[in-house]
Amino acid sequence: MVELLINDVDDEVARTLAHRAQQAGRSMAEEARAILTRALRSDGPGTRLREHFVGAGLTDDEFERFQRGIAESRAQPLRGVEFSE
Repeated sequence: MVELLINDVDDEVARTLAHRAQQAGRSMAEEARAILTRALRSDGPGTRLREHFVGAGLTDDEFERFQRGIAESRAQPLRGVEFSE
């Protein structure tokens, strides 16, 4: 294991870390390790999203169609919404 020392942490960040650690019943060091581990996992959010939907019963093909739909909707310009009275 490697030791990691982080200098000049913003006071608000340190307070937030201390609060999250307390909520989780961990030390600040344990909470920081947990945060770093989650943030730096080799599988990105897309992989975790896929695992979630496949775990919910979506097939790989259905998930691919879902992702294509998201990509297509992001490519479209935003439109305003009109409300009728």
